[in-house]
Order: sequence, then C-alpha cells, then structure tokens
Amino acid sequence: MTLIEYITTREAARRSGYTTHHIAVLIRSGKIRGHKFGHVWMVNRQSFEAYLEQVGKEVNGRYGPRSYFYRDMSVQEDTNK
Repeated sequence: MTLIEYITTREAARRSGYTTHHIAVLIRSGKIRGHKFGHVWMVNRQSFEAYLEQVGKEVNGRYGPRSYFYRDMSVQEDTNK
C-alpha cells in the first residue's frame, strides 16, 4: 500500500508562487489531485510536483509558477526557528 503525502494549499502556494485560490482551482479542474477536508484543501504532493515539472517545460513561459518562487519540493525547511 502506498502512502499518499499531502501538503496544504498554503505550502503549495509558498513553494510555487501561485495563490492558494489558484491551487484550489487546479484541484477542482483535475489538473492536480487533492481533497477537501472540511473547509481545507489538501494537495497531493506527488501530483503537484508533476504538474510543476510539466508547466515548467512550457515553451512560452506563460503557464506555470513564477520561477523565482519555485523551490525544490524535496527540500524540507525548518519553520520552527
């Protein structure tokens, strides 16, 4: 059984440069996977990483996150400092 890892829309927005609202739109439109638990959208991390990789390859650069906000999703930062 594979464990599905979720991140909050806030974390996805912080890592990508998208707004939390846009992250929710991506989930509802089926472009990334996620679930709504009560009032909170949670993003499937693997799906989100794949989406960022896909849009990062777009030729015109119009689609995808602002490049200066993109960070390696595999790096965990300690926010308890």
